[in-house]
Amino acid sequence: MVEELPSCADIDADAVPFTEARPAAELMGRMASGGERTLLSRHGKPVVAPVSIADLQALQATSKGRR
Repeated sequence: MVEELPSCADIDADAVPFTEARPAAELMGRMASGGERTLLSRHGKPVVAPVSIADLQALQATSKGRR
């Protein structure tokens, strides 16, 4: 069974097309398809942790349960 993906409107986040993020498209593809987790750093310190849709949904479900 194929799970239906949510639309961008269903997720509380800004959406940027892959075409605008082309330099990182290969990295994002690996994260989306293989579940690879990656930190983006500035001056050697992690500042951003992009997540797959599955991870985002799990995080949002967890945060809603804590409210």
